[in-house]
Amino acid sequence: MKGFIKIWRLLLLTAVIIIAGFVVWMIWDARRGGENSEKIDVAPARMVDFREVADLCGMEIYREETLLDTLHGKVIFAIWKLQGRILFDVEGLPAQLRVAEEEDADTLRIHLPRERIELLEAASPGAWRVVDTHSLTLFGSGRLTPEEENMVKRRGLERVRKSLYRDGTVERARREAAATIRRIVEPIAGRHVEVN
Repeated sequence: MKGFIKIWRLLLLTAVIIIAGFVVWMIWDARRGGENSEKIDVAPARMVDFREVADLCGMEIYREETLLDTLHGKVIFAIWKLQGRILFDVEGLPAQLRVAEEEDADTLRIHLPRERIELLEAASPGAWRVVDTHSLTLFGSGRLTPEEENMVKRRGLERVRKSLYRDGTVERARREAAATIRRIVEPIAGRHVEVN
């Protein structure tokens, strides 16, 4: 039993020495770091480059479209997965802001540039799947050449672009881009911002 008490005393003494050494090291490190630490200057925020905002003003698109088209007496029916973005080129905004800053008004008016729609075939397997092709002539071949297939895809892309305007996707992207620009510019400009 005496040996057991001796071991506990040694363990307790060792723990006290380790804790005391740690406290001394922490105090020494804090004093040394306080004298040699870096000074941090905080400058007011400013917008230098608006090109990065373009990514914020975009909308991601993913669509699965059915495509039915007739070309050179052949009918094609395919399923097509598309992905893309609706972007707004905001490079002209700094010039608009400089002109607006010269005006003495309580509202800053910014014109949102025209949208740019980028559509590509999705990178996933089976993004382009031809379900059926056939010829409209009696003894004609229903096979499509690569050139005909590319022409069908180009025409399909135009139809999808038009449908993005019809179903309100582009209008929603414009509203979201305007809200994003407003949230970014208002704190910097220090006044109300209207994006049209």
